[in-house]
Amino acid sequence: MELRVRLKQYDLISGTQTVVTDSTGFLDGDVLTYWEDDAHRIRHEVAFSEERITLKRAADTKSFTVLPKEGTGRASVVSEYGTMWFDTKLYLSRKDEDSWEAEYGILQDADVLTHQRLVWELRGLADERD
Repeated sequence: MELRVRLKQYDLISGTQTVVTDSTGFLDGDVLTYWEDDAHRIRHEVAFSEERITLKRAADTKSFTVLPKEGTGRASVVSEYGTMWFDTKLYLSRKDEDSWEAEYGILQDADVLTHQRLVWELRGLADERD
């Protein structure tokens, strides 16, 4: 199903909020695919399952993040300079019909590098015409 995706990022360390994406996407069961902008240059895929959430970003710099619901996961960032690996920790996840949410941390050793909450607001394109 084609829909409108608006992604809000809450940086829980700095206390800031950013609208990262307001673009089109597709929902196929538990997998959401969308573009960072309407030019379709940067593709994202989010998959929610019983065991984990996975986040993929395809652009010049690629990333793949695994957020298991139990324990820690891994994230990789691949750029022209090589691959960096980080540990991940999922703190909260929620999935409703019109909104998906994940709060997680990116860790290196014992240090929290990133602590953020992502909220994907989903709206059918037919709803926008109403």
